[in-house]
Amino acid sequence: MCHPSSRPFFGTHCLYLFFGVALLVDVVPARGELLVTIEDGMIAPNGNLSLDIGIESDTPPELLSEFEFSVRLNPMPAAPGSSLQFVDSQSESFLSDPEYVFFGNSDSLTFGAVTYDSTTQITVFDLTADFTDVPVSSRRLLTTIELRHQTGSASVGQVAGNQFEVTLGPDPLFFNADGFEVPFSLTSGIVTVAATAVPEPGTTAFLALTLTGAAMRRRRRPRGHRT
Repeated sequence: MCHPSSRPFFGTHCLYLFFGVALLVDVVPARGELLVTIEDGMIAPNGNLSLDIGIESDTPPELLSEFEFSVRLNPMPAAPGSSLQFVDSQSESFLSDPEYVFFGNSDSLTFGAVTYDSTTQITVFDLTADFTDVPVSSRRLLTTIELRHQTGSASVGQVAGNQFEVTLGPDPLFFNADGFEVPFSLTSGIVTVAATAVPEPGTTAFLALTLTGAAMRRRRRPRGHRT
């Protein structure tokens, strides 16, 4: 214990103690986070679209063993009567993609990874089959979602340029094999409805502006807690 009444002792023993603590602090690695990115996309009126969600680490590698999150569709806004929806039977082909983060070690190959909640929400879950960690560094595939657009009561001309946000629902969860939650940040995606015909110059400019706006989307950092 360092005591100010013993000056020589304070000048040697305590100095070594402070240096030791500083050294320990210096060797502790900085914690990074996972970066989840939902792609932007363009869909034809009454058309279909497959959209990738990627994952990487800003301080590689982060260790990942399990995840669960919902994906939601939000109009921003869209023509009344039109909608962007999840295909009710997702193919889950991403599970067999070599770029998939748990490729070759997925527990969901047998029972499925995607639950269809509604036309505007699905839930995705998977964990490593052997309960070990997978190091995440450069970009890997987290999931692929399949979407369809419906004009409904709107005309094709009315839906051209409509946009929908693709984002994660509240409290997404990412865990390592030790049961600790892995921090992450999210970049949402934007799906824009294209025109089926060759657009007029004014329409082209409008679509360019909307896509530019999509590129400037903000990042949000949701937080979930394991109980």
